[in-house]
Amino acid sequence: MKIIISKSQWQEMGDKAGWMRKAQVDPPNTSLQNITVMVREVPYLFEVGHSYPDGAGNYMVEEISNSGQLLKVKYIDGRFNGETREYPTLDRARIIHNEAVRRDAKNRIKTLGFSGNKQYLALGYLAKHGMITAEVPPPDRKQFESTYKSITQDDATKYLGNGYLVVKEGSKWHLELRIRFSEPDASILSQMSFDGLKTDKAVVMNRASSYLQINNNDLIWNLFKIGFKIDSQNVEDIRKYIPEKYMGDFNAGVNA
Repeated sequence: MKIIISKSQWQEMGDKAGWMRKAQVDPPNTSLQNITVMVREVPYLFEVGHSYPDGAGNYMVEEISNSGQLLKVKYIDGRFNGETREYPTLDRARIIHNEAVRRDAKNRIKTLGFSGNKQYLALGYLAKHGMITAEVPPPDRKQFESTYKSITQDDATKYLGNGYLVVKEGSKWHLELRIRFSEPDASILSQMSFDGLKTDKAVVMNRASSYLQINNNDLIWNLFKIGFKIDSQNVEDIRKYIPEKYMGDFNAGVNA
């Protein structure tokens, strides 16, 4: 997705919106009148037919036009329920980012910034071979399902008994998220590193099978932000969030 904005708009958004800090600028010559902003590193992508929240309620995106700069939406609940409106994409993006920051703070989710060839190679492998499971104690169920849906636009309950388990009261005291995968070639395994998660500490053998797994809630929440879901993965959903400069590494991981 590309958004064409003027130099003055870029400067204004850069000053006011922290979510733009990691955006890739192409071309990098900011003296040009217009700038193409690649928003692949923003932790969501607007898609037609998907719903998103704002202060007035939830709306469904009906159309994306003007080279990605304009959204036509229809509210499905809240103050403007049933109304159709048009908004600049950047304005909606800023609102969603601010809501995500508040949500992560409420749920104590640590934001991890994926970067570097090795991490995107590992992401490609996990996108192809990874299976995410969630084990939730009953008191945490409502909060988990709500947070999962707000991040992924996906319904956790459809995975009940198949990746999503609400455990018996007292058997677990907190949410446990993990990703399980078949053991890769040693050269791939040695490069699986995510922001302080050292391979020899983070990757462990699943005691009930021959699979490897990573037990880390922060990592899994951040994988949810880039297209991963409970249970098995859809590589193309994840590929949308991969920066072009790391696409080769990601594909290498997928094909490993």
